[in-house]
Amino acid sequence: MPKLPHKFTQFLTAFFKVAVVICVCIFIYKRLLDETEFKIENWLQFLINSKIFTLKVMIVLVNFTLLNWFFELKKWKRLVYPFTKITLKDAFKQCLSAHVLAIITPFRTGEYGVKAVYFPKFMRSAIIKQNGLGHFMQLAVTGFFGVIGCISIALSQYPDKAILIIFSVILLMAFIILIVRKLIKRFKLDVILITQVLKLSILRYFVFAHQFYFILLIFNIQIGYVLGMSVISATYLIASVIPILNLFDAALKGSIAITLFSLFGVSAMPIFCATLLMWMLNFVFPAGVGSIYFLKLKTHDRLTTKLVQDV
Repeated sequence: MPKLPHKFTQFLTAFFKVAVVICVCIFIYKRLLDETEFKIENWLQFLINSKIFTLKVMIVLVNFTLLNWFFELKKWKRLVYPFTKITLKDAFKQCLSAHVLAIITPFRTGEYGVKAVYFPKFMRSAIIKQNGLGHFMQLAVTGFFGVIGCISIALSQYPDKAILIIFSVILLMAFIILIVRKLIKRFKLDVILITQVLKLSILRYFVFAHQFYFILLIFNIQIGYVLGMSVISATYLIASVIPILNLFDAALKGSIAITLFSLFGVSAMPIFCATLLMWMLNFVFPAGVGSIYFLKLKTHDRLTTKLVQDV
């Protein structure tokens, strides 16, 4: 098969990058304007009437987002350490540029390829595996706290079946622990690496879960901390197992959260606004920053892939 001219290949690559960024912008724009249940003007009016746009609140929300992504960057830096050393700045560039493609693919699958091209070809299969490990650990944390949240909700709704609920959950958790132990032995995973990534995943989970709860407090949602965090945990658990594009994450989490919070008499509008605001802070704005790096993406940036000689 004849090889394509280098200039033509460069043109196709540039065209693909620009097309992806344009598609992300269009989809985000349509997601905001074409919401069927809650019109954008109603959402904006609700936000204006609340105290969400005060300087103190916005500083807190932005810091939550920065801390959320900081732990994600630290986690990625630790995941690739067995193969290469990267700085926090490198991790920032790699994670945010990959986030652009991840946002329009189910289960963030587009992220795998983008992160891999920052590294030499002989390292890419290992990098993809490490990326998958990072996602698995974050999903495991979401699942763990989500199960606890579901227990709390179930006990509040069906107190007469408490023993059955707790026993069923204990069996489920024992099964999950058994599977994780077998995976560690089967793939000869580094226990120290797993432990460190797990800690960072837990810290990241606590950050975005409490960011959600903080927004609920700003919207004057009258719900206790334990119950509120339980519903949030259950929402993230249910949303995490549905293969939907991250572009529609707000609608998915919004519908789940509205359903769960309605069990405790919370109205729909503040819950939907909270999920949409979370989506913008943690998905839309990072995608905007990541688009800059995505457009500059090269197949292998030698400055970001210094091999570890002593590991």
